[in-house]
Amino acid sequence: MNFDEFLKILGEFGSYQKRRYALICIMACYSVLSTLGIVFYGAEPEHHCKLPTSQVEHVTKLYGNVTRDELLELFVPYTKEGKRSGCALYRFNLGSMNSTVIALLKNSSLGGDTVDEIASTMNYTLDNDPDIIWNLTLGERTDAHPCPGQREYSKDIYKSTVVSEFDLTCENAWQLSTCNSVFFGGKLVALLVAGVMSDRFGRRPVFLVSVILLAASGISLAFAPNMAVFSVLYVIQGASDASMYMTLYTMGMEFVGPSKRKITGLFMTVCFGLGHSLLAIEAYLLPNWRHLALVASSPGVICIFFWFFLSESVRWLLARGRHEEAKKIVNKVAVVNKVKLEEATLERLFTEGDEEKKTSTHTPIDLLRTWNRAKLTIIIIICWLINDLCYYGLALHAQGLGGSIYLNFALLGAADIPGHIVGMFILDKVGRRKILLVTLLPGGVACIVSGLLTKANTYSG
Repeated sequence: MNFDEFLKILGEFGSYQKRRYALICIMACYSVLSTLGIVFYGAEPEHHCKLPTSQVEHVTKLYGNVTRDELLELFVPYTKEGKRSGCALYRFNLGSMNSTVIALLKNSSLGGDTVDEIASTMNYTLDNDPDIIWNLTLGERTDAHPCPGQREYSKDIYKSTVVSEFDLTCENAWQLSTCNSVFFGGKLVALLVAGVMSDRFGRRPVFLVSVILLAASGISLAFAPNMAVFSVLYVIQGASDASMYMTLYTMGMEFVGPSKRKITGLFMTVCFGLGHSLLAIEAYLLPNWRHLALVASSPGVICIFFWFFLSESVRWLLARGRHEEAKKIVNKVAVVNKVKLEEATLERLFTEGDEEKKTSTHTPIDLLRTWNRAKLTIIIIICWLINDLCYYGLALHAQGLGGSIYLNFALLGAADIPGHIVGMFILDKVGRRKILLVTLLPGGVACIVSGLLTKANTYSG
């Protein structure tokens, strides 16, 4: 008797599995907060070069009523898209006035002999010809140059982000993009390592280490003093999250019977979508990235205690020949599920399980041993790559979609939910191939078309 056959007797998805699965789903919601939190931690507020203090003071002294917009119009150039540049600034040679125009003013009825008299004339004629006034005040305006110092960031939408606090735009933008790349690289390595470790030491130890690291790195992230520390903590957070999620998924699926496995597997992704939308709400209520990181990561402390309620995988215990431990867990499950187990049934499970364990084990290389199997494996890998590129591409660039980043992000997460629910009911009826065709094709076309559309000026709050 293999374990799948035994689960039909014990209960494929009884009360015990439901309680266990509820805890796993809660942690699936928590997982998304670490995976996609960078959308809001690393959001890029509107910004421009810090205006030169001496020249601003000079202009303000002459024209006390100069508005902020007028100063920006004077110092900050526009890009080809019609937006104010965030990385360039006009320069002026302070005090180098246009002598020709000054001479004309001196000779005119509005002119004067002193600088104060000239300034008075310029103030008088500001409404008529502001360009000449700026020219007279600061000299000839040169071509735009890169920011000589830091940038000033708008606080209209975000009170503080990693980008605004550590000045990660323009020549420093590579730091955040590199951090993101290393983050996903860390996830890849963690998935490979966690699989090996969970097979060797068990699911529970790997889960415990992962969730402790996830909570610790996430909370510490809120206190990162610089980008270097932030990057290290963020990569640890991503790696531990990947390890935790994979272990949880394995723990959830290994204790569910064959007929219930499809629904439970898909429902975990529904929880991921719920967490996705929840993150948008948290980010809206907490526009300071440090506060968001602290609140989003704190539930990890509670998740650590889930370890006491999640038993080890019986499949893994049987594979390791640890029959006594497996028997204790199985008897506990039987009590909760209100199932009476015969001793002979357990003996059959242990005896035939030992025989099954003696058969040759499989490795990833087996996926490539025959042409048909290799072809199928490659196609699945490509489909997953495309799926992840679309999903994370949209989620991580929600700010660039136009409109409210919070609404965009929440809708992207909410859109996941009906898709997975529908999939639960049509997967076996329609078939995998047709569903892939019907979903990937229009999804890809929509992404291509949206990239070709001209971005409209929309509200970005």
